Amino acid sequence: MTETDPEALQTVTHRWVTAQLTRQPLEALAADGKRINGANRNSKDHFETVILVRHQDAVPIAVRICRDQGGEQAAMAALLEDVDIRGAIITIDALHTNRVMADAIVLVNRAHFLFTVKENNPELSQFLTSLDWDRVAQDRFTEKPEKGHGRIDQRSIQTYEPLPGAVKLPHVLQVFRILRHRHHLNGGPETVEYAYGVTSLPPEAADAQRLLSLNRGHGTVENGNHRRRDGIFGEDDCLMRTRHGPTNNALFNNLALAIILQSGYSNMAEATDDFQTNRNQGLRAVTKTTPFKRPKKN
Repeated sequence: MTETDPEALQTVTHRWVTAQLTRQPLEALAADGKRINGANRNSKDHFETVILVRHQDAVPIAVRICRDQGGEQAAMAALLEDVDIRGAIITIDALHTNRVMADAIVLVNRAHFLFTVKENNPELSQFLTSLDWDRVAQDRFTEKPEKGHGRIDQRSIQTYEPLPGAVKLPHVLQVFRILRHRHHLNGGPETVEYAYGVTSLPPEAADAQRLLSLNRGHGTVENGNHRRRDGIFGEDDCLMRTRHGPTNNALFNNLALAIILQSGYSNMAEATDDFQTNRNQGLRAVTKTTPFKRPKKN
């Protein structure tokens, strides 16, 4: 694993994954970076990957190695060029909310973006936070309350179509504010948190309800990929740092997730138990020489 060329491995795994997938129009994809913490703890090198996963099932579409400190933005732009994302919706966090990424998604790749906006983009953040949202909002939507973990959470969204040139970021057709209401059942204080974002999607392609769903769906990359890589495969606890070991380990973890999810599993522990018990099932899932079906449980 330590001697294998990670660029070649990256190419091979990408070809395998894309050959298994059927693209849907306006498919939502979440893009994010993940630092390989175990390797970084004991090394002067920087180990990181950037990943693209589907909202609906967390299947990893593509992954790219990022070895340079601070090079995540360049790696992310290259990752998007690795994949045919035409017509897709790319959700991405505030680190990548900039003109270069907006042009890369819309002009180069003919896709749409939904960006989170935070204080690292002060001009855009100032514009969004200074709006009188209750007055200017053109569409609104509120989700049903959700009860769990000792609290009741409810999310709502307000959207607005800014005038041309009002937003200092190209291709923006809508901006939005999300309110997260939290009521603690143990008597704690009720809180309201605000989050802001922008998108290239026009209202006829994504109303307030759709934008709220897309924003929430971005969490798939954390819950469906990062946590599984750490919780199931122990990526963050792995201290391997020799040559290409850390990055190749991350590439194999993503490939394993793609195989498991494409095979119809949602429970990772069940999948790993099945594949360890019957290695032929694993071979069939990888090679697709015969149709693979998740085994039925008695």
